[in-house]
Amino acid sequence: MLVLTNPRTSRRPPWPFQINWDSPQAEGLEVWVPFAFPAGVIFTRGGAKGLTEGTAPFRFDHRGGYGIDFNTSAGNAATFAYPDAPFLTSAGQTIVWCGVVDTVSDGRHFASKHATNGGTNNPFDFRIEPGTTLLRCVRANAGGHQEMNGPNLTVGRFTTLAVRHADNLIQTLPDFFVDGVKAAGIAGASSGTPTGAVTGSGVDIRIGNRAPGSSHQMDGFCAEMRFYNKRISDAAIQALQDPDKWWELYWQPAKTFFHVVAGGGGGGANQFPALSVAI
Repeated sequence: MLVLTNPRTSRRPPWPFQINWDSPQAEGLEVWVPFAFPAGVIFTRGGAKGLTEGTAPFRFDHRGGYGIDFNTSAGNAATFAYPDAPFLTSAGQTIVWCGVVDTVSDGRHFASKHATNGGTNNPFDFRIEPGTTLLRCVRANAGGHQEMNGPNLTVGRFTTLAVRHADNLIQTLPDFFVDGVKAAGIAGASSGTPTGAVTGSGVDIRIGNRAPGSSHQMDGFCAEMRFYNKRISDAAIQALQDPDKWWELYWQPAKTFFHVVAGGGGGGANQFPALSVAI
């Protein structure tokens, strides 16, 4: 009998786990949201913290394993408080999203960190253009915003998407990645004076929709997101396409073994463990 397995999920380590800070994938990693595991847990450089999930349910999807289901319902988003500062530096930023986009009619926001429509004080708004499969990222400061367009994604298929900025200037165009294939960003619409460093307003990071009460929810399934406080390399992004490398970021604490040794037996090499307990 032929059994088909998803190579990305078949190697998944069991809970509990932590970040493997020795992995090259952890370099510059600021926030890690592994939706494929226990609800309400994210990992940051400051340690694990809580995640507010709204009404987004968890589900198993044969295309990508366990994750969170965004279905365009109001409030259907995952949010958490995080400072703006790591995403405003000249080292740039990289955002990675993994999952399945089911429809593109209005579902569009992968992750954002801005109030209202993102036209001002916006470190990032990674999304698709409504009704299309076109990737887009928007950044802004108090003086204006710049839209940046990328390649198209494929609806209904598990995919890894990324947007990477080399610095903190609004006018610097990013690179986009679809399943490890890089495409240069193209300038789109703008407002005001879209130049200079990006700024923020201290709002939460939102995954799945744009802002509280927004009608622009993602319609799809998200297995994982990674937020980097720098421009990571092409190789680091492309490594995420290798099922053998993907799980390098997941580290399980070593177990401590206690051996209960049977009495007698002459001692020394003649003794043997009667019971071994791992915790």
